[in-house]
Amino acid sequence: GSDEPGDVVPIARIQGTGDSSPLVDQAVTTEGVVTAAYPEGGLRGYTVQTPGTGGDSDLTPGASDGIFVYSPDTAGLVRVGDHVRVSGTVAEYYGQTQISVSSGGLSLLDTPADAVTPVSGQLPEDPTAREALEGMLLLPTGDITVTDAYDTGRYGEVRLVNGTEPLKQATDVVAPGEPA
Repeated sequence: GSDEPGDVVPIARIQGTGDSSPLVDQAVTTEGVVTAAYPEGGLRGYTVQTPGTGGDSDLTPGASDGIFVYSPDTAGLVRVGDHVRVSGTVAEYYGQTQISVSSGGLSLLDTPADAVTPVSGQLPEDPTAREALEGMLLLPTGDITVTDAYDTGRYGEVRLVNGTEPLKQATDVVAPGEPA
């Protein structure tokens, strides 16, 4: 349905079930528990997840219950475990849904929130399954290997792969040129 300005919109509705949010460029307000904070470095924001989500039960199949909040103005004000309300504009940034929040768009809530539980299991290889976990707290099981850490400092990105071997570059297998 239609939301009035200031209504709390569930994170799963902001995320949607496709590759990008159905609410891009719209102003939203949502609430959640801070699961990671990046006040320094290239990210300048934090992740927020719907209270009580994660673990073995998926109450919003196909949609993520976590989201990145891009907010250089408020990133230093939150701590992991804080219950927050954020108001800002939905955007897609390099394929990741986020809410851009200015200095007045953060409220620390005094009301208790149900804990967020990590989703555990193998890292999904299917892009649709990965999208449904975007921004959520994860606890991978089984062997995982870091296959690329080039953008860790700048973007907080670490590429992981199931198993004990990193992904191979084409030139690890064949000489540079046409076959590569």
